[in-house]
Amino acid sequence: DPAFKDMTLVANEHFAPGDVSVSAQIEKIRSGNPDAIVSWATTAAGGTVFRALKQAGMDLPTAASGSNMTVQQMTDYNAFLPSKVYFGVGEWAANGDPRLTVPKAVSDQQKLFFATMKTVNVYPDSGADLGWEPVRVVADALNKLPDGANAKQLHDFLVSWQGHIGAEGLYDFKKTPQRGLNIDNAIVVRWDSSKKEWHPVSNLTGTPIE
Repeated sequence: DPAFKDMTLVANEHFAPGDVSVSAQIEKIRSGNPDAIVSWATTAAGGTVFRALKQAGMDLPTAASGSNMTVQQMTDYNAFLPSKVYFGVGEWAANGDPRLTVPKAVSDQQKLFFATMKTVNVYPDSGADLGWEPVRVVADALNKLPDGANAKQLHDFLVSWQGHIGAEGLYDFKKTPQRGLNIDNAIVVRWDSSKKEWHPVSNLTGTPIE
């Protein structure tokens, strides 16, 4: 991909989910003199990577798995998180940020999501989004179907549905089967440990914010 022509992979390490130390792998990565780290280790294994980087004194920009994008994990890992932790995530995390080229209707849904979570003292994260967005998609679909619609009718409607407006974006299940969304609806955010907030650092598709 031309977008990555100036990038070089200097190390590609693996470890077992149950490993409690990845120091050897981190030292191999260090020898490549990287400018950034990408870690797809999930949940507790992700914490193992963060801790090892801290112990090795490698405070580099780190892209982490979306499974670690929870406020609880960021809080629990605060003592050994890299100073710059990034997540690729759906556009819900923009929370109506005017710097992003998001349709107003979608921006309004993002603000509604954040405002609703605030009423129950929850700051949105990937877990909250997974509980919010799918339910609203299905509810909106059922509202467009006749009363008493069965599972097959719901399925048949969903697979060809275009136009649902959610916090994640404008859904098009014809263009992207099963999901309705694709990389066009993705952004990158950084965790701000001092404010305990997600800060958008990219526009849609991960391109820089102008």
